[in-house]
Amino acid sequence: DELGKAFGRPSSKPNIKKCPPQAFMVTLEIIRLGWIMDYRLDRYDMSELDLAKEMATSLGKSDLLLGDRLFFDTSWYFGLNKREVKFLFRTSSNRIRSLTKESQRKIENLRKCSDVLDCMVDLKVATNKKGLPEHILRLRYVEIQRQGKKPLTFLTNLSECLVSTEEIKELDRK
Repeated sequence: DELGKAFGRPSSKPNIKKCPPQAFMVTLEIIRLGWIMDYRLDRYDMSELDLAKEMATSLGKSDLLLGDRLFFDTSWYFGLNKREVKFLFRTSSNRIRSLTKESQRKIENLRKCSDVLDCMVDLKVATNKKGLPEHILRLRYVEIQRQGKKPLTFLTNLSECLVSTEEIKELDRK
């Protein structure tokens, strides 16, 4: 009962055993060492993104932040980039709509001639009610096709000379 009060329980259906308490745990890890540098443990209905943002405030110039599809936030990316934090985020394929129309067309044209896309794009940051961005963030877009599966898509501020497409796949695997 104490855990249920602290972390909450997903709703249960009538006449079914009460769901056990559940929690979210988000970690900030040092990948090469396998050490957890920081973590947040909170209610199951908390935003993982908000928990990650809170931890990322400790990151600085040249730190590398890896994240998955749940951590898409253009304003956060803008702030990380401004603080010179390096990042690589796996994104879902529909995030292409957050790019400028020119960048969307660029990607569509490149898809016609290659299985691996690796190009610079412009991400709209903090759009207003008319869909116009407050800022444009220039990022690298990487899309890797996979046999019988959806492609892997990434947004990063890591240059090609720092990290190759193959290294991006390996970082994502970690």
